[in-house]
This record gives sequence, structure tokens and C-alpha cells, in this order.
Amino acid sequence: MATSSIQRHHTALQIPEIISGMLILFVVLWQACFMKAGVSEAQLLSMEKASLVLTAGLAFFNTFSVLVHLIATFFQRTGRPPILWIQLSVGAVMAPCMVQVLQDERNVALMATTLACCLVIGGLSVLNLISYIQARKHADFRPGHKSWSPAVVFFTGMVAFILMSTLLLMTPGATYNGIKLEDAFFICASASAITGLTGVDVGSTFTPLGKCVVLMDFQVGAIGVMTFSFFLIMLLGKRLGMQDRRVLSGILDQEGMRIIPSLIKSVICITFGVEALGTTALYYTWLGVPGVPQDHLWFYALFHAVSAFCNAGISLFPNSMGQECILYNYTSQSIMMLCTFAGTLGFGVYLEAMQRLRHKILHKPNPARWSTHAWLVMRVTLIVTMVGTLILFLLGALEPSDHGGETHRIFWESLWITVGRSTGFTLSDINTYGPAHKMFVCLLMFVGGNPTGTGGGIYAPVFALCLLEVLRILRGEQDVVLHKCRIARRTVGRAMATIVLAGSWICLCTMVLLLLEPETARSAGGLQALFFEEVSAFTTTGYSLGITAQLCTASKLLIAVNMIFGRIGMFAFMMIFIQQKDPKPFQYPEVQLPLT
Repeated sequence: MATSSIQRHHTALQIPEIISGMLILFVVLWQACFMKAGVSEAQLLSMEKASLVLTAGLAFFNTFSVLVHLIATFFQRTGRPPILWIQLSVGAVMAPCMVQVLQDERNVALMATTLACCLVIGGLSVLNLISYIQARKHADFRPGHKSWSPAVVFFTGMVAFILMSTLLLMTPGATYNGIKLEDAFFICASASAITGLTGVDVGSTFTPLGKCVVLMDFQVGAIGVMTFSFFLIMLLGKRLGMQDRRVLSGILDQEGMRIIPSLIKSVICITFGVEALGTTALYYTWLGVPGVPQDHLWFYALFHAVSAFCNAGISLFPNSMGQECILYNYTSQSIMMLCTFAGTLGFGVYLEAMQRLRHKILHKPNPARWSTHAWLVMRVTLIVTMVGTLILFLLGALEPSDHGGETHRIFWESLWITVGRSTGFTLSDINTYGPAHKMFVCLLMFVGGNPTGTGGGIYAPVFALCLLEVLRILRGEQDVVLHKCRIARRTVGRAMATIVLAGSWICLCTMVLLLLEPETARSAGGLQALFFEEVSAFTTTGYSLGITAQLCTASKLLIAVNMIFGRIGMFAFMMIFIQQKDPKPFQYPEVQLPLT
């Protein structure tokens, strides 16, 4: 009973912090998004002064609330969450800066420090709000209560995140000359689904605020909205309940719920670690390169490193990585390929590698063999990369096309496309290659990356299992055997279902696009262009034959829906509408049918 009373006091003390922090975040976002729209300079100065005073008052109130909360936890002899000390430290830094800014509004350094503190306080308040909602959910949870399936949770969270981002991009402060609602929704869906198809030039259309929104979209979209939310909850020192682990095990497609916290930590650490290394490497590679904006070089490096690791394929350059200033910069292109490959490999493989490394450092025995999943992923990835590069090179060099270039350049572009088969960064116009080359690129996009990675497609191990199942049937064998293990029939059946559902959906949507785009369909190569666009959208790749901006509103909406479905996974999406049944305790008699 005493513990319950302390918990209620702790929750009551959280409410002022959450409300004041959320108001600070709201004022900052309103100032960035709306305040400069259609007002004179005198009005703007007056509004900035008022917003600074309001923010200062809210910041002081927030800091005071945190201090009271800390004192209360001290007298109650309960654990003091680390987030309270962080909030208090930020408030202590922000208070003198805010006083100085009110006296001297032209001090850029103080303004930047104050803005950063406001964003941190606002972000921590959002984090506290998530924790509060999670605590309430667990408090109201009753045995036998039917919760949402992981597929529904993932779909709902992703759609909500896309709509929120769309509203931010529609604000006057996010673009230089405004943007249509359909284009804003399209690019938010593309970024959140880590696809890369865009109907506008990101670099020239969006302000720094808009570019940060797009960056946030594909960063959170790659990690997963729910995965990122649960990681933030873990930062508060909260433990994931069994219901949370069940949801995440369904989203991350992991059978063992025990490894979910470790997997989440590895996802975040590896993501931010690789992105930091990629950003630093790109910065020093592009430093002093003519044509690359040196004033915003750190942001350009960060944007492209994150986009590469997340397999988003969105670039700030008008011609993607085919921009003249970096077209032959092989060092930066190698860095981008390494970031892309690191994201495609899959976090499950990283988690196993980290565990084996930890055991080796601590002189603990490691299993004699890698898991079947890691074994299959590494071999299939190597085979797809080698075979895909070779076939693309032969098609690019031997097939008649409008694409010129030296032999070594064709080989480099073939490797680039194969490694980035789920990314979408381009070095040259794919439309200049021959029809066979384009169709094989479609196949590579369809195969895609690996489970628990940032790549798209049906996933290379799924494609490999389907081929092995066909081979098993032809040989008359009973089971698919890999790595001296028998693959479960449920796993093989799900792989076959994924292929059938994905292929059927792509064909159906291509037919709809042909009806929606009659002029393109009647033109030479129109069928292939629309099919290519559909495959690229559903496999969340981002390659295009140059028709994205020409599509009508209905076609863009269909492509956007394809990107969302592709990110969720067609099999997981079907589970939203189809209830899986328990196995029956009996079997019907078996019968054979003539098939030939």
C-alpha cells in the first residue's frame, strides 16, 4: 500500500514537468513553423520578444518542478531517476542563457544554446509522457484483456507518425515556397518507409526545419516507431513488461522475447555508432570539394550518412550521388556503400556478433557454430552481391543501350546498384540502360535486404528459402536442411506465402497504375516504367525511371500506400485482417490431385 502511495505521488509530480515541457516544445515549434509567415519586421520582433518571455517563464517553472520532484524523492527514500538530474542540469544551463538572451537578442551563440536546451526539455517531457501513458496502461491492464496485434500496433504507429510529419512539412517555416498536401504526404511516407521516392527536390524545396523533419522521418522509420518508443522508455529505467515484449517480438520478428531488450539496445547503439562514423568520414572526404556546400558541410554529411545507413536513398543533391562534384569521388561513394551494407545486414547478426565478442573478451566459451539465421544471412548476402554485380555488369556492358561509359565505371555502378538494391541512391540515370538491365534491377529490388535490417524487399533469406523449397520438391526430399538443421515447415510456408502475396500485390497495383496513367501506359516503355516504379515503392527501394513527379494525385497516393505496406511487410499486413486459428486436434484424410 505504501509503495502504491509513493507511486501516485511520483506520478502527480510528473504532471507539471510534462505540461510545462510540452508547452516549451510547442512554443519553439510554433516559432519555427508559423511565426515568420506574413508578418512585418516590427511585428516579428514583438512576437519574438513575447515568445522568449513565455519560454523563459515556462523554463523556470519546469526547472522548479523538477527540483521539487528531486527533493520529494529524497525524503521518500526512493530511487531518483537519472532523467531528473538531466532535466535539472539543462534547466541550470538554460536559465542564465535565457536571461542574457532577453537582454541581447542578437547573440547567436546564446540563442542556439537556449534553443538546444528548449528542445532537450521538450524531448524529455515527451519521454516522460510516454512513460506516464505506459505506466497507466500497465495499471489498467486486466487478465484476459485482448490487446492489439503487433501488426496493428506497427501500422497505427507508422501512419500516425507520417501524418504528424506531413503537418510539420505543411507549415510555412518548413518550405521556401510552400508545398502541396499530396507532395508533403508522399515524401513523409517515402522517408518514414525508408524508400526514397520523391516528387520534389529536397535540397531546394525545404528549409533547414523541413530537412530536419525528413531526416527525423527516415531515422525513426528505419529503427521503427515502436522500437524507438520502447528504447526511450528503457532510458527512464523502466523494464519492458511481457505485453511490450510480445508486441516487439512480433514487430522485430524474433521468437525469443528474452533477447528483446538486448536487441533494442544493439539496434540503437549500432545505428548511432555507424551513422557517427559515416558522418565524420563524409565530412572530411567532402571538406574543400567544390560544389559541396561548405557552410553546411556537417549537416550534409550527417544527412547522407543517416540516409545511407537507413537505406532511405534521399539526397540533398539534385542528382542524388550523380552530382557532378561527387560523381567520381570514389572515397565518399565507398563510405556510402559501407553505410548501406551495414544497415542492410540486419541487427540480429550484429547482436550475435556482439555477444560472441563479449564472451571472447570475458574468456567465456562461445557456441561452436553461428546461428542458422546469421549463417544464412551472411552467405546469401555474399552470393547476391557477387552474382548481382556480375550479371548487371554483363548486361550493362553487352546489352545495346544509351548508357555510355568505360568498362570499369560500368562495373562500379553495377556494384553500387547491387549493394544499394534497397537504398535508391543513383550514380547515373538507370533509364539509359537496356530493358533487360532494368528488369534485373527489379529482381534485385524484390530480393532486397535482410530481416531486422533497414533494407526493404521480401528479404534475401526469404528468397533463398523459396528456392530451396522448390529444389526440395524437385528432389523429392522431406525437409529443407540448412546448417545441419531442419527448417520449420511454418517458416518455409511463411516464406512461400510472402513471395506469392508480394508478387500478386505488385501485379495488381501495376494494373491499377496502368489505368490511372493512360498516357504513360501508351508511351514506349511506359509499362516497364510503371512496373519499375511499383516494384521500387513496394520494396521500399527508391529507384525510379523518372516518372515520379509526373504521376497524378491518385497514383501518388497508391505509391505512398505501397511504400507503407512494403515497410510493414505484406505478410504482417495481411495478419491485420486475417485472424490466425489454433491447430485442429484432428486431420482430414489425405488425397492427391493431378497437376500435370
